[in-house]
Amino acid sequence: FNFLLIFFVILSGLCESSVILYGTKTKKIEFIKKVLNNKDKVYLKELGILLDDEDKEIRMMASYALYELGDSTCIDYYKKALNDPFWQVRLYGIKGLFKFGEGDILDVLISALNDSYWQVRYYGAIGIGKYGNEESIEVLISHLNDENIKVKEAILISLKNLMWENVSRNTFKSMNEDKLKNVFDCFDIDNENIKLLIISLFDSANDKRCIPYLVKLLGDKSDE
Repeated sequence: FNFLLIFFVILSGLCESSVILYGTKTKKIEFIKKVLNNKDKVYLKELGILLDDEDKEIRMMASYALYELGDSTCIDYYKKALNDPFWQVRLYGIKGLFKFGEGDILDVLISALNDSYWQVRYYGAIGIGKYGNEESIEVLISHLNDENIKVKEAILISLKNLMWENVSRNTFKSMNEDKLKNVFDCFDIDNENIKLLIISLFDSANDKRCIPYLVKLLGDKSDE
């Protein structure tokens, strides 16, 4: 009985490998759905191989499955997904990095700030707030000119999150006002949430250079 069980397990593994390498699109999608339904972490490596598939739907589903079932052992797969031309593959890659990130991932998160899809930039910014340090402040500020309001919000939230450390507050306050132009410009953006976030950032940084801007905001249309 034990011999038959071992033989069945080996045969099953060979069949799955055959699907990954030579299966049709339908078979590969069925495989990914099966892995997801069974929550089977045994096949994380096979999902990683599917990130190289020529079909973008298969790569997207593999990236999604790795995000749903993976862990910190899948960091290299998440990084790989971020180089994919299809935005949905990259999205699950950056979400995986944000959720399970450890080790040398900060440069990857910073690169994500330049992605063409706004949600990838959003999670890149939020991730920097989670894994970054005082050296991340300047790069976040340099991307505050992002056209997407949600990305701006994410950057401001991350900047505030970094201010819990004295070294980050001191770094922020030591920057000259020219380098902080993107930050001060946020006071003039016609968006209540952005204004509230920028007020909160300067409060967390304990930076008195915001006082003239705060005085101006006393006449803002928003009661809050």
